[in-house]
Amino acid sequence: MNYYVVYMEIIDKNANEQIRPNHIKYLNKLAKGGFIYARGPFQDETGGLIIYKANSLEQAKEFANADPYVINKARRIKIKEWIKFDENSLSNE
Repeated sequence: MNYYVVYMEIIDKNANEQIRPNHIKYLNKLAKGGFIYARGPFQDETGGLIIYKANSLEQAKEFANADPYVINKARRIKIKEWIKFDENSLSNE
C-alpha cells in the first residue's frame, strides 16, 4: 500500500461544525479497515490532515471525495502521494 496525504481546508465553518460527527464516523470506518495511517485537525482550526493507506491515487481520491466534509462542500482538498521514511531510510550507512 502507498500513502496519500489529504490536506482538508475549511471553506464553510458552519457546515463544518454540523458535519463533524458524520466525518468522524466515516474516518473511524476507514481506520477499522486499515486505510488510515494518521489523522487530525490543525491547531489553528483552519482544517486538518489525513494520511490514507491506499492501493492507488484513485482509491485515495475515492476515500477523500466520499468524506462528508467534501460531499457537503464544507472543506476543499489537496491530495499528494507521500513517501514514508523510517530511521533506516535516512541513514548514510
